[in-house]
Amino acid sequence: MFGPTLNGNEIIGEYNFVLVFFSYFIATFASYTALDLAMRIDEGQGNSKKIWIGGCAFAMGGGIWSMHFTGMLAFKLPVSITYDLKLTLGSLLSAILASGFAFFYATQKPIKFYRIVLGGAVMGIGVAIMHYSGMEAMGFSGEMYYKKRLFFASILIAIVAATVALSLIIFFGKNDQVTNLKYKISAAILMGLAVCGMHYTGMEATVFLSKGPVSLNFESTAGVPIIIFSILGIILLILVVAIIASITQGEFNNLQIKKGELEVLVEKRTTELKALASLSGENTSPIFRVNSENILLYSNSAGLIFLNHFNSKQGEKIPKPFREILNQAGTKKAVNKIEVKQDNETFEFDIVYVTEMNYFNIYGHNITKRKIAENNIILAKNAAEKANHAKTEFLTHISHELRTPMNAILGFTDLMSRDSINPLPIHQKDKLDQVTSSGKHLLKLINEMLDLSAVESGNLKILIEATDLIPIVDDVISTCQALAFKNGIILEHEKFSIDKIIVDVDSNRMKQVVLNLIANAIKYNKPNGKVIVSYLKQKNSQIRLGVKDSGYGISEENKEKIFKPFQRLDVGSKNIEGAGIGLTISKQLIELMSGKIGFESTRDKGSYFYIDLQLSNNTLPKKEIINSIKLQTDNVKTSDLKKILYIEDNEVNIKLVGHILSLRKNIIYLSTTKAMAGIELAKSELPELILLDLRLPDMDGITAFKELKSIKETANIPVIALTANAIDGKAEKALTIGFKNYITKPLDIEKFLNIIDKVLV
Repeated sequence: MFGPTLNGNEIIGEYNFVLVFFSYFIATFASYTALDLAMRIDEGQGNSKKIWIGGCAFAMGGGIWSMHFTGMLAFKLPVSITYDLKLTLGSLLSAILASGFAFFYATQKPIKFYRIVLGGAVMGIGVAIMHYSGMEAMGFSGEMYYKKRLFFASILIAIVAATVALSLIIFFGKNDQVTNLKYKISAAILMGLAVCGMHYTGMEATVFLSKGPVSLNFESTAGVPIIIFSILGIILLILVVAIIASITQGEFNNLQIKKGELEVLVEKRTTELKALASLSGENTSPIFRVNSENILLYSNSAGLIFLNHFNSKQGEKIPKPFREILNQAGTKKAVNKIEVKQDNETFEFDIVYVTEMNYFNIYGHNITKRKIAENNIILAKNAAEKANHAKTEFLTHISHELRTPMNAILGFTDLMSRDSINPLPIHQKDKLDQVTSSGKHLLKLINEMLDLSAVESGNLKILIEATDLIPIVDDVISTCQALAFKNGIILEHEKFSIDKIIVDVDSNRMKQVVLNLIANAIKYNKPNGKVIVSYLKQKNSQIRLGVKDSGYGISEENKEKIFKPFQRLDVGSKNIEGAGIGLTISKQLIELMSGKIGFESTRDKGSYFYIDLQLSNNTLPKKEIINSIKLQTDNVKTSDLKKILYIEDNEVNIKLVGHILSLRKNIIYLSTTKAMAGIELAKSELPELILLDLRLPDMDGITAFKELKSIKETANIPVIALTANAIDGKAEKALTIGFKNYITKPLDIEKFLNIIDKVLV
């Protein structure tokens, strides 16, 4: 097979290229017919499916066989050639059987890639068997053998090209008609190349040897008329099959349309006429029915309005807006929606794929009223948001305006109360205490209004960090003991089994919430009542902080509005001061810290408020160094004392500056290691000077300076910048934005003190 057995002369043939081209045309034409028939396999049922597969097998196998012997006619040898009839017919049968199996197996549902690969392999091998059995049917005075590499290359060409052709038609053959035609032509061209490529590669692999001397004249091939008539007969049959398939497809489409129309007629008899003739909001009957090729099978009277609008009609493609949605649905068979506006009305169409019938039903609904309602809701929402924003702006403005004089009132009353040189008479001091108490209460209300407006506007700033909850609660309980004693309430704190409860919260805001809950439990309690503060481990690594009282409880009607703003729940004969926004702010603060606040209450038995927080996986931050040192102040008047705050993260530098400032006898030295802590300390202590390092761990010095200037209490405090880097331009920039001066490190002690003295003058 792969080598000669006699020592003969090699025979060299030649090709008639007209017949070569004709052979390729036969292969391509047969491939197109077979692939066209293959697309109908999926549409067939039972025997009809078998008929389509049989047509594919005959068209493909017969076409391959016809191409082969046309190619053999194109090849002339200078010897007399005969053909064995049995082997020739056997080669035809092998091609038909291989093609039939390939199309049958590759089109099985569900479509699997491995089936396509196996089908392509079988078809490719079938082409090879047909070719080489046809070659064996040749008879001449000599022998032939095959070049091994070209022999196997010819088989590989047939397998690969057949597999690709099957993939094209199976995966892309379900598109619209135009796209479908493109893929069929592409696949047919490729399949024709596969068959021809295999044939002529196989011919190139064949070596012919003659037993005797070779004539230079090319002799006619015996049996040529029979072969020619056979080829023409098969081509004619393939053509007839193609025509029948085309006619059948047309009739099939017509039957589909008629079928759809009949089905709709049945539906029309079982559905109210009015529903079919109008696009009501409750219409459950299809307006349109469309097949898989986007052809409109049916339209009811209501749908005709839209067809006229889009200049379309039954039996043609559905209008473009619907067609685009149908193409998107594709094989997913999902429900899709489309909105169409016409004559100041809005219609919604639901597109549903009916699997059993392989078509789409399109249902119509008039949604004009719904769209109007939705637009009204949007307008109302925007109006509400605008009104809420205006309210927040007003509260913020008026609260700030009230806070300014309140600070002055409380400041002067405190000075009058502390005046030891000209002390007030007792009866006047009592009145002054009442003014101070009322002023503090008013300031508390103003601060709560500010917090509420900040939360609602999203401008409330919180600093979340790992915090031990127990010291916060201990501090609040210590603060509330005096209030509890005044009201005759026993305040108990159940100790927890562990020393620390680490949670991620803003410590100041957490303290505010706990203070509100405990203060409420005391104020809303019964005489000689009790308040118990406790901890309870929860699931999912949570801790519950609970505040239980023995008070009057909360009625069912008030439970729904307990966390709503400006809801005061006066109980018993008590007249409790407050605006009714403490719990509202508490709830919002806890939610900002990713916690949950809730309560349980029974009328006349008391209430149990709780806070659920997630235990932290973080470690506690390094404790802030906040020093307050009075330096060499003997024989110095209180009025002459000056507070200096140094914000610096390096503890060595903090100690150094403390030693330097000890050279002055009128300095109270404050320090902290973080910007945020320094800002808070500045607000509470109001120092005469702030020394601010420009490089800090939680906030750079420039940002911290801007924050200080934005706060009314600290806006006028002079700030000196300290930096270890004098060449990056930050020091000079500090002067341009309002720093009083800047000092570079390492410190020149004399220069440092001179700058300090000038500022404190």
